[in-house]
Amino acid sequence: MLLNLKIRDFAIIDEVEFELHNGFSVVTGETGAGKSILVDALTIALGGRASTDVVRSGAEAAEVEALFDISSQPVVRARLEQRELTGDDANTLLVRRVVGQKGRAKVVINGRLATNATLAEIVRGLVDISGQHEQQSLLIPENHLEILDAFGSLEELKARYRDQYDGLKKLHRERALLRGNEAEALKRADYLRFQLEEIDRLDPKPNEDDELLSERQRLAHADRLRRGASTAEALLYGEDGSAFDKLGKAASEVDALVRIDSALAPVATGLENARREIQEASRELQRYLSRVEADPARLEAVDDRLADLKKLMRKHGGTLAEVVERAQKLKDELHGLDNKDARLDELDLEIAERERTLVVLARELSAARLKSAKKFDQSVVREVGDMNLEGAVFVSELRPRPASGEAMGVGDVTLGNDGMDEVEFLWSANRGEPTRPLVRIVSGGELSRLMLAVKRVLSSRDLVSLYVFDEVDSGLGGRAADAIGKKIQAVAKDHQAIAITHLAPIAARADHHICVRKETRGKRTVSQVVVLDKAGRTEELARMIDGAHITDATLKAARDMLSRPD
Repeated sequence: MLLNLKIRDFAIIDEVEFELHNGFSVVTGETGAGKSILVDALTIALGGRASTDVVRSGAEAAEVEALFDISSQPVVRARLEQRELTGDDANTLLVRRVVGQKGRAKVVINGRLATNATLAEIVRGLVDISGQHEQQSLLIPENHLEILDAFGSLEELKARYRDQYDGLKKLHRERALLRGNEAEALKRADYLRFQLEEIDRLDPKPNEDDELLSERQRLAHADRLRRGASTAEALLYGEDGSAFDKLGKAASEVDALVRIDSALAPVATGLENARREIQEASRELQRYLSRVEADPARLEAVDDRLADLKKLMRKHGGTLAEVVERAQKLKDELHGLDNKDARLDELDLEIAERERTLVVLARELSAARLKSAKKFDQSVVREVGDMNLEGAVFVSELRPRPASGEAMGVGDVTLGNDGMDEVEFLWSANRGEPTRPLVRIVSGGELSRLMLAVKRVLSSRDLVSLYVFDEVDSGLGGRAADAIGKKIQAVAKDHQAIAITHLAPIAARADHHICVRKETRGKRTVSQVVVLDKAGRTEELARMIDGAHITDATLKAARDMLSRPD
């Protein structure tokens, strides 16, 4: 979710900053006022291409700053963590992009310098902007499979498939290594033996370092421990007038009193128990004294052992338990190399079995996709039908995956990380015309409406947090505009949505209204961004209904629009 957008010296914008909220926000304004500049600025904040043309005339640099709430975006948070770019608040993302007049550019993510490529990778999937082809996920065929799988709720089936697929790749890698150059295999075996001998020579035990550190502490302070234990033993028991002696005298006195008043019997028992405790503590201190002694040679040996273990942990694992686990892995791999032929036979059987399982899962996944595709296509066509695209045709075309890249041929199918299919969305805006890939035929307005339809169908299954609809109202009139307004309103129940429009029926459906106005200051033209209250919304809608004349009639029409039920 986009929380705040700040723009400075960008095109005709001098400086604006405004907050955004959950739900549906609409951006309106007269033609040329700079509505689409907000989208251009957001695109740049998301890693889009930026030229020096965006820098306001007379300024040294243009600057865009965007603050996102990513609390519901675990993938984005993980990307930040992997690159050590997490900010003070792990649930927010602050992006600052500076474009200099002389071509110098700067990207700052959560206060740290980064590259634009890093920015684009981190925010991928966070925002969908229609009308801007470089940010439009529908124009990337690689995304179509993910969209269809999300609609069909195929995540669990695909996870099972990927688990088998990753296991098969691992088996293939092991077999390739064993069947590879014999000299390389021998070299690998020598390397494994060297590392294993290094571990075996020390023969570390789990938690041995903790035990040695405790022993070192005792050895390093042996004199202090002996003095303290000896003093304590003497005070408790060993010397005349010790605690034991004094308790004995007290016990004798109380015993005499008990014969007079039995109420003191518990006190007598307590004193006797205390004497036994002191006597046992004294014996334990004596035993301890017999064990503790200064031993410089042993201290040196412990230090040497700890140093060797630390070196081993730095090289093979963070803990001794990990070092022991590493040794077992080395032994297993070495055993495999030393018993290559037997292991190759085992691998062939394992690979054949896993391939059979994988093909079954791939066909099951493909059948589920085919079933989902029919429902998905019908749902999308139904959604675009009331957006002046009644004759449109939308097809999710499933094709066999070609043999390329890391794909694996198994029998008569080619398997990749996502199964045996490729998916591409095909489109025709008019019944009777052949369907073609989206990237080749869709106009900006059609694409915006199609994206709205797809997002409406996906609803809560889509992880994108913000949709921006630009050009969604291109060439539309009243009834279709109201239908689009309702659809954006529905999408915004689960996601933040921003629409740039010149149509009042769409604007009236919004939860929040932002108006962009152009004014002249001295000899300069600048854009202002204003968040409208209810009265301001009524006046702006009236202007959109009939820009030339704001009358009582247009104001009434605007109020009627705002009071329409959902």
